[in-house]
Amino acid sequence: MEVWIERPRTERFKLMTPEALPNLVEIERHNLYVALGALGLFITMVIAHRLIFKGWKGKWEVERAVRDRLRWLSLPILILVPLWWAATQLESLFFVSAELFLTAAFLSVVMLLESVRTVLSKKFSFSETALALVVYVVPTLVYVVSVLQIDVLEGATGYALGTVLVVFLFLHLVYTYLFRWVPWRHPLSMVLRKRLGPWVYLGIVGVTIYFAMLRYPGLGVGEQLVKGLAGALVLLGVLVLSEAGLATIFDFYFPVAKKSEIPTLFRDLVRGLVYIGLFLAFVGFVLKRDLDSLLVGSAVITVSIGFALQETLGNFFAGLALRLSRPYALGDFVQVGSITGRVDKIDWRQTSVFTFTGDYMILPNSMLAKEPINNYSSPSTLHARDIRVGLHYRHPPNQVIEVMKVVVDDIESVLKTPAPEFHVLSFDDSSIGYRIRYWITEYERRYQIDTEVRIGLWYAFNRGGLEIPFPIRTLVQEPDRKEKTKEQVLGFLSTVDFLEALGEEGLAVLAERARFQLFAAGEKVCVQGEPGDSFYVIRSGRVEVSVKDDQGETILNFEMAVGNYFGEMALLTGEPRSATVAAVTDAELLTVSKEDLREVIVAYPEVEQIISKVLAQRQLRTEQAQQEAEEERATRSGKDKGKGSKSLEQLSDQLLRKIQAFFSY
Repeated sequence: MEVWIERPRTERFKLMTPEALPNLVEIERHNLYVALGALGLFITMVIAHRLIFKGWKGKWEVERAVRDRLRWLSLPILILVPLWWAATQLESLFFVSAELFLTAAFLSVVMLLESVRTVLSKKFSFSETALALVVYVVPTLVYVVSVLQIDVLEGATGYALGTVLVVFLFLHLVYTYLFRWVPWRHPLSMVLRKRLGPWVYLGIVGVTIYFAMLRYPGLGVGEQLVKGLAGALVLLGVLVLSEAGLATIFDFYFPVAKKSEIPTLFRDLVRGLVYIGLFLAFVGFVLKRDLDSLLVGSAVITVSIGFALQETLGNFFAGLALRLSRPYALGDFVQVGSITGRVDKIDWRQTSVFTFTGDYMILPNSMLAKEPINNYSSPSTLHARDIRVGLHYRHPPNQVIEVMKVVVDDIESVLKTPAPEFHVLSFDDSSIGYRIRYWITEYERRYQIDTEVRIGLWYAFNRGGLEIPFPIRTLVQEPDRKEKTKEQVLGFLSTVDFLEALGEEGLAVLAERARFQLFAAGEKVCVQGEPGDSFYVIRSGRVEVSVKDDQGETILNFEMAVGNYFGEMALLTGEPRSATVAAVTDAELLTVSKEDLREVIVAYPEVEQIISKVLAQRQLRTEQAQQEAEEERATRSGKDKGKGSKSLEQLSDQLLRKIQAFFSY
């Protein structure tokens, strides 16, 4: 009877007789005990490794550095030691026990040298190349020589290894000089050094090994392996040239020379296709494999993956199409459907957008390829905004448009070019519809700018008496409201000293024509040097008065509150504004214009003389105070005193002539 036993290495051995079965049982029992022993040794070493590297906190920084260095280097030993012990106990594996022992010893030596290197690098400064040579290259050479059982003491072998080592050192020094020591400054050279460094060094190692195989056949390497290595080096050279070309195009030519960035998606795709082509060339020309079967198998796998990843691939190709057409770029403000925000990231599958509400939206590329995309940043950041408003029929359209122009021109965020547009859109049931179209470049601030325009319009309409009607019917007791307003106006006008000359009748006439105007906080009521013919009394809020000299420096700055008034000289003489007045808070001002006062002066000619005397007295007091201050400064500095001021009569006559000239037709 013949019994066949399946061996782990798929080899069969034949037990010729039944008497051999007891020996087989003993063999398998021994194998089981060895396997259990190796497993126990492995578990023990894993526990010890965890206790050492998890429990070893280290008091000093150098201890922690050594621990971090050895944690990963020691992992292969956890597997090699149990395998080596099992190989020494099993006859079938005994032939690899020496190699396993040498490998474990090699890793132990590397760990020891790495520990010494870590300790010394904390105290001294060494060349990284020299340290790597001592820690890795020398032990690796000793390990290879030991495994291959090369007698390095034999004369020819020693000289051969020395020649190989000299060739490697020469190539290494050339690489170090070109890639480390030469201070390249040109952007292209810096890009090539970064991209080609690892591949070139891999080529140096391959050339050294090829030189050793070709020059010294005594190493026992087959001719087929030498040819395969030569083919691999050729493909590596092609890879280096391809990588150099890709780096020149994608990392230098477009971003540096042309100032145009190539999408990462496209760069990765091209680089991936180049690598796939080189891999197929390696399989076909170096490994001598049939590419037809490989391509057929790849096609089957590709079809299967295509069905499984249909949506993912759809996003990928949609992203590729989007990046080639470039409908948007990083940082652009876009709108896709109901989502509006700034493009933050673009990758193979999706585009990430920061919305204006602070949300981070991830949009699949396949959705973007189907939806209309509004790009508010490209090809231009210009963006038109429309605001519609309806005003009462009694207001002439030209008057309304002039008020709108003044408001829009005063807002800095609204562009002057292209110029704002003003249109009469419709005649509605209760109002005339107007549209204001203006241009901005800060799309992210569009709502703030719209708010500034609407606020400015409201205040301007309020001051100009322009009504925005309600689309409803209202019953208003107009006489009562007018009477109440007239009483309030009379109360404010009676507090103005130079208007007391008008008497009750004159003030009543003026109260019929004066009106209240509302100014927004920060809005300028009048500007120094500009012409004016209006006078203001503060009903509510506060205003700031500032005066600048010829050099543009502010020499006077103060605030005025309820009950104060300003602008009387512009009202009575038409002189340019002597100060700039701006609302500190929302301020409601009683406004009296030249046309309002003309009717009173025509009816009461004697008022001109009375007003001129009151203004002359006020101005004379002001000039006397200024003169006293100048005389005091002149006395301290030893300079001559200034000229005396005019008399009351002279100043009154001068103001009277100005008033008469200003109000004459």
